[in-house]
Amino acid sequence: MKFLLAASLALTGLLQTCSSLPSIEIQGNYFKNPLNDGQFQIIGTALAALDALVDPGACLRDAALLQRAGVNTIYVWGADPTLSHDQCVSIFNAVGIYILISLDWNETSPAVSNSPGSNYNLGYMQNTFAVIDAFKDYENVLGFFVSDGNALTNLTTIPLYLRALIRDTKEYIERNSPRAIPVGFSVHLDDGGSPDQWYPYLSDFWEYTQCNTSSDGVDLSRTDFFSFEDTHYCPGSGSSHNTAYNESGWEAYNKNYSTSSVPVFFSQYGCYNISSPEDDSRNFSDTAALYDPNYMSNTFSGGLLFEYANSQLYSGIGDLGLVLLDFEGNIQLRKDYDLFSNVLHQFNLPELGAGVLPISSFLTSTVSVPTCTSALISDPATSGFPMNWSSIPTPPPGVANLITFGNNGTRGQIVDVVQTSVTHVVRDVSGSVITGLVITVSPSSPMTTTGTTGGSHPSITASNTPPPSIAKSSNKDVKIGVGVGVPLGVIALAGLGFLIFWLRRKAVRRRYTATQSTDTGEKTSPSVPAYSPVPGELETVERREIYGYQRPGELDGEEYRELDGRGGSFAELDSGSSWPRAMSTRAPRGTVKKK
Repeated sequence: MKFLLAASLALTGLLQTCSSLPSIEIQGNYFKNPLNDGQFQIIGTALAALDALVDPGACLRDAALLQRAGVNTIYVWGADPTLSHDQCVSIFNAVGIYILISLDWNETSPAVSNSPGSNYNLGYMQNTFAVIDAFKDYENVLGFFVSDGNALTNLTTIPLYLRALIRDTKEYIERNSPRAIPVGFSVHLDDGGSPDQWYPYLSDFWEYTQCNTSSDGVDLSRTDFFSFEDTHYCPGSGSSHNTAYNESGWEAYNKNYSTSSVPVFFSQYGCYNISSPEDDSRNFSDTAALYDPNYMSNTFSGGLLFEYANSQLYSGIGDLGLVLLDFEGNIQLRKDYDLFSNVLHQFNLPELGAGVLPISSFLTSTVSVPTCTSALISDPATSGFPMNWSSIPTPPPGVANLITFGNNGTRGQIVDVVQTSVTHVVRDVSGSVITGLVITVSPSSPMTTTGTTGGSHPSITASNTPPPSIAKSSNKDVKIGVGVGVPLGVIALAGLGFLIFWLRRKAVRRRYTATQSTDTGEKTSPSVPAYSPVPGELETVERREIYGYQRPGELDGEEYRELDGRGGSFAELDSGSSWPRAMSTRAPRGTVKKK
């Protein structure tokens, strides 16, 4: 039996064909693709739901549409480390999409709390490290946000705790992760203000977190990247990217962050003061300015558009999504999807999104890491920013042991993507059902890029060519990716797996029968020891027969609803049902009064 199991594992290793994207690195003030040392631009959007990486069917649907649009990065607002994300992360990996993840998934981060000292504790850090453990083995995880809502309030203490969180997180990754993963944060701006009002606060956040406190140059409390939200600007109908660049205040951003020692990007951007779905004010000329090297892309490393889907779970903030998501998980494309995609496809996306463009040697050679001094803080009397770095809190009791010995959380892994056809109903802007929607998987390629296939970089204003249309094909064939392997090996593996399953099932039944002898008044034979199986050791069918249940991640929707009390999958809920925690959605943060 042990021989068969060993042989099976060896053969499985030989047939493993799923390939991972190259993990993105940081060089100076740029993200870098290590395959070609080229600049990596974040061409992204926000999946505005808590843990949007647990439903493979929904992930397949979203990956197909985002791949068509030209997106290469998604922003996920938190993830439950107790659930499996292997399939969803692998689907996005297969289409060349990276993931940015917020670590404060179910508790209030000390970096956004009005009383950060009480939130900065062992339990919070255990939670944080558990999310890291769950995602550290996925090569397409681009980075972690230790906090994604640092409002412009309580600035006397929050920056201190922000650097403490960055330090603990980076040290945990350094000691317990197979690779370095960038760690940073996002600043939330007052929705009612303007860049002129925000800039002093943004500048202080940036300066306070990017500077170095260590004489030897190694400062783990220093952020790896700086990001912030800017969703105030709504380009006028027909406005050019030049107009958007000047009117939005982004020209000032571009100038002020040109000396940054870390990558800078928009954690969320885009107009969300939209009165109706037919409002023409969102023409994405700001997106055009962001990726044009004549404007923003030599300083900024891209951004994440807010948002991908308007999920109908909240109202009063306008129709923001590129797509409209109903309660069954089906999607209607909105005209914003086409407009956004049109803008992206005016660029050479394989170059822009896959890190082919060379990093500017001039900018990287002139950027230096500043030493932390009080002179960096522009207006402490107004902002309330701390003037020193010696008061950064030490780790709470117990955290140092977790960092040293690990949190031993569940770890994920990239798996082969077998199903490539979208099963949800997807309609185009006119309401017609789109058929034949699939993801394009290239398991033999070290990186799957999206968008156009090459050629010269066209002028942004010269082309109105729409993106490649999603085929409305009558072809009923279901396209299924089965990986790349040796056919005879696959057959042998299947046969060997069946044999192992049959022998193991027989043994479990024999031991299980022995444990039931007390029900019939018989004594258990001393030659057959009583067997008390552990759920994690059993196959699904065996677990159901012995325990009457499966693990939550393996339950059908109805069974999960009955056992867990939170409801089934998103597609199985109607508008009157309570929402599962993992699929809850939050709206953009409200207006914040500056200190």
